[in-house]
Amino acid sequence: MIRHFATKGNLEKRYIGRTEESVDRIDQYAKNFFSEEVFSLVCCSPKKRCLETAQYLFPDIEKKVWEDFRECDFGIFENLNYLDLEKDSDYQKWIASGGILPFPEGEAVSDFKIRTIKAFEEMLDYCFSMQYEKIAMVVHGGTIMSILEAFAEEKKEYFDWNVSNGNGYMVEVSDLDRKRVSVCGILSLPLL
Repeated sequence: MIRHFATKGNLEKRYIGRTEESVDRIDQYAKNFFSEEVFSLVCCSPKKRCLETAQYLFPDIEKKVWEDFRECDFGIFENLNYLDLEKDSDYQKWIASGGILPFPEGEAVSDFKIRTIKAFEEMLDYCFSMQYEKIAMVVHGGTIMSILEAFAEEKKEYFDWNVSNGNGYMVEVSDLDRKRVSVCGILSLPLL
């Protein structure tokens, strides 16, 4: 599970969900990090930043897009950062709720989690039916956090699974117990 490389909005600490952005300075990442690994498939979010990251890291491997792996819709907070929003009353209410309230004119985090968890289950069904043994996922931080909060053997809260851009987790899933994900290690892609 790899979080896409950083975009300009990520670097500026903006809420980037539905906004389409290209990866910023993609050539700073080590291109051949996975050269020894043999992947059967790369599963991606449909967002440009994920597709660009996947193509850069896995140029010769088939990509399959999972629409519901897309990031949360941040509503009126989209493409803004905390400095832009610090005096916004809706933002203050959302912060005071601990992020529980739905994003105004956007998606509720609970709905986002349900969507991404269902997509992960569908992806597993597909991959096991095709007998893929080793797959890569290139998705969003929120997608990774939702999946691991729901399925990881080690129980942690949503934000405890946060991972920075270009990093992620190595996980193992058994066909016999798809509701349990073993986290085998942390991926930290080197910068050049």
